[in-house]
Amino acid sequence: MLLPSLIGQQFSATVSRAFTERRDRRIQLFNANGRSDELRAIHADCEFFEDYLINQPGSEWDPPMQNCMAYDAIHREIGRVEFKCSSGRTITIKPYCQKQIQNGMIDAFLIWKWVVKPNAILQEGDTVVCEILQIVPAKHVANNAIASLYNRKDLMLFCQ
Repeated sequence: MLLPSLIGQQFSATVSRAFTERRDRRIQLFNANGRSDELRAIHADCEFFEDYLINQPGSEWDPPMQNCMAYDAIHREIGRVEFKCSSGRTITIKPYCQKQIQNGMIDAFLIWKWVVKPNAILQEGDTVVCEILQIVPAKHVANNAIASLYNRKDLMLFCQ
């Protein structure tokens, strides 16, 4: 399940117009929670890596079913996968995601990072590099995540 060949793999990619247009539509679905439009777009840019992998020719990744927000992608070997961008040593598991784990809607988490973190909203033509850090079963996340230090409703998981 852990597909060790993916761990540590880096992907250099160019941001497409299709991604920026999709991102701009999707940020309207995100609860603002006091965030500016710019900050919401920067947070939505974390969907770039899953979008990139899904849209590669011959990819082993498929998009979720139409309008499904329970997970991010389907991998032909791993199953239903939630992508999480590591912000250092941890990932955050929001309440909705916790519920999807409990309901058996997520099989694994793919934890990745920006090799060089963008300091602005991604624009068409930007080149970014992403690295896969870990792929962990959802049960591992459920059994090892702890209460967040920042938001009492969130959980956090330490990354290796």
